[in-house]
Amino acid sequence: MQWWGGGFDLSVVLLWLGVGLAVVWLMAAVGRSFQGRRQGAVEGKRGPVKASSIPPPTEAPLSDHARLAAAGDFANALRALLRQAIDVWTARGTGVPVHATARELLRRVQAMAFPAESLSPMVLAVEAVYFAGRPADRELYERTCEHLARWEATCRPAK
Repeated sequence: MQWWGGGFDLSVVLLWLGVGLAVVWLMAAVGRSFQGRRQGAVEGKRGPVKASSIPPPTEAPLSDHARLAAAGDFANALRALLRQAIDVWTARGTGVPVHATARELLRRVQAMAFPAESLSPMVLAVEAVYFAGRPADRELYERTCEHLARWEATCRPAK
């Protein structure tokens, strides 16, 4: 490699050009990262939303599953219903790993000798729709809602 004499090596030039591009790309990525953090910090300084700027609700809000069922999307309503059942279980102070499936939750509940008679039909209904291809309809949704009501009553702490 001789830069001062008879010639130069093209591979060395290409190597340094590649290194330069990598450094520029890295600096741009770091700059975007800091810009995003700075913008998030500025948005956080705006302060909380004043209660007076939020319009009062006209009626009690529908739960996710009821809203989806009202729109005729019974398959997603069943999933939202099962999600609510899992949230009820979590609210008891019983942790559920993020990666846990509904079937795993059912096994954990049964292993704890907790009555799972109302959780099991909810899990089976969602599995039948999403994995077995069963059509979701209002009747299946309403039956599953009854199981959710029983599950919530079962999970309610004793006073």
